[in-house]
Amino acid sequence: MPILPPATDPEPLRSDKADAVINRRSLVAGLTGAVASGPVWAGVAQSTNGSPLANKVEPSGPSGDLHRAIQKAAGSGRYVPGIGASYWAHPQDGLYLQPGVYDAGDIPITGNTSPFPALSLWAIPGSVVIRIPDDNYLFQTSERLNRVFVSGVTFVGGKGVLQHLFSGLNVNGRFVFERCVFDNYTECAIGNNAQDQPYLEVRGCTFMAAEKSSAIGISWGGYADGSIIEGNAFLRNRYHLKIGPNPSGSIHVLRNDFLFWDKTTPRGAAIWLVPEITPGQFGSNSGWGTMICGNKFGSENMQPDDVRILVAREGPGDTRQTRAPNVRFDTGGGDGAFLSGITIENSRISCSGDVRSPFIRSWISEVRNLTYINNCHDGGRHLYLCEFMGARKIDYANANWTVRLENADSLLGSSPFLQGISNAAIGPQSDPSATQAIAEETILPGTGGDDTSFHLLASADRPEAFKTFGEGVSLTPVADHAGHNRAVEVVPVRQGGGLADTLRTARAGHQGWLAVDLKRASTKSADAVEVRIFNYAAGIIARRLRYVLPAEWRRVRIPFTLPAAADSQAWQYVIVPVDPTENHAFQAARLYVYHGREPQADGHVSTLGDGKWNGAHLVLGTTHLWEENGALYLKATGAPAHATDGTQLG
Repeated sequence: MPILPPATDPEPLRSDKADAVINRRSLVAGLTGAVASGPVWAGVAQSTNGSPLANKVEPSGPSGDLHRAIQKAAGSGRYVPGIGASYWAHPQDGLYLQPGVYDAGDIPITGNTSPFPALSLWAIPGSVVIRIPDDNYLFQTSERLNRVFVSGVTFVGGKGVLQHLFSGLNVNGRFVFERCVFDNYTECAIGNNAQDQPYLEVRGCTFMAAEKSSAIGISWGGYADGSIIEGNAFLRNRYHLKIGPNPSGSIHVLRNDFLFWDKTTPRGAAIWLVPEITPGQFGSNSGWGTMICGNKFGSENMQPDDVRILVAREGPGDTRQTRAPNVRFDTGGGDGAFLSGITIENSRISCSGDVRSPFIRSWISEVRNLTYINNCHDGGRHLYLCEFMGARKIDYANANWTVRLENADSLLGSSPFLQGISNAAIGPQSDPSATQAIAEETILPGTGGDDTSFHLLASADRPEAFKTFGEGVSLTPVADHAGHNRAVEVVPVRQGGGLADTLRTARAGHQGWLAVDLKRASTKSADAVEVRIFNYAAGIIARRLRYVLPAEWRRVRIPFTLPAAADSQAWQYVIVPVDPTENHAFQAARLYVYHGREPQADGHVSTLGDGKWNGAHLVLGTTHLWEENGALYLKATGAPAHATDGTQLG
């Protein structure tokens, strides 16, 4: 293969030298056919008759610059009868770059319509640098593309490398970037704008935006099925990876490093998930099968408000590469946004101390079926796993997350989150190491469906939600254990006043819990409080415990089982100080009362049914025991055929 050396002492890049490669750059164009598995620089592609097909590019000829050579190759696709109807099966010229420094920018990928234009560009990793002028993308095209393959090139400067502006359907071949370095760009390294464009593959690349820019590393959406982002180092971007809108599903984000290289560059999130926004879809194409696995979310230069994953719609703007998040909360419904079926697992989440931010911040209500399992937290804790930025409807569709918590810093019982799993209902969780101590407050169920976990009876997770007991009780918002004014200081005028609320949907025989954070008041604090589960109509106390108030926040959990009472809607919880002096104040936060959906026996063997012959009754082998009109009947030879089909016992 003929080669020509590049300039040994390249001139500095200037905006007026975007194509200044004549006389000091060399490249060889070789027809490679459909590139499927990587660069083939070990030899020259052969034609069907065995002769070389390489074209010598003269440094002073009409095709002697990088700009024209790429344009020529992009439009070189040829339809060959008999080798298949798909566009990506047909041959296409590709460019192998000799080592050196090249200058180029604003190269349109244009040419063929059948097959569509494509791009194949490769170099030995680390041997080629392409400098892009300010305010230019290297490749910017509005045409439908067949495929893109770029390998081994270092790109420096400009707005980015690829901005694909085509907005229609682009379901063709794969768009592959591997072993590349994207450095000092100001807008977006790799981005598309298609309605439907699957099969992006980015592997082994490094992304380092310009300092103090608001750049995005990768912005790819529009039914991005089958896309793979694997083994990359995302070092400096406002958003390292933006997926969506309308992500569709089966997108794999694997084994990447998401770091923050400095403190001066604006940061929004490591990953920005833009949901499905097609009206009336109710979750179709909203992310199912997307895996975020084996990644490192680093603590380098971490700030207290840093969020790792952002869920938000796009705001206004001309392209996906320039739109910012929409921070108006989306409540869902027929015209709402949906994100479903995302799995986050086996990742390392590092913090430089405890932070005020959640791991996930969601500006949409409808985040469904998220799975969070086997993730390691070290160095500090986020506030929540997910914080919803508005009121979220509690129903079966929303309360169906699957969460498995691991110990923070490998310390048994150490919670990975400061304030809890979420500030809204999310669904069942597994906490085998008791990291939350009282994790059940996050297992708040819906009101129907086949959810058989827990039923919420009362809650107070912000100052305005707490209700008082007695006359003249004042509530003052104070900081909770995470530093947020979501707790209250309770100051009764006289002994006997405190907090209370009615448990109107409580049912007898169900195992329940009251969970609350307690702390001494700032002044005139009581020494202890009494917590009661009390039926004010029947005068029955289901549980009564006294707790000494600690100097710092402490989470307590009180189990109880409600006995039968004359008025099942008269149950209430009461928290009052027990100090006999004038010091009656205390602080409380994160109060939840709930019980199981199924009844539980309390002191006796019982059934879940009515004990009748044709209902749930006691069965021991073939012997049946049931009750009828106050009498017990026993039949040792099988199930009874009627109410008195057995021996009466009394």
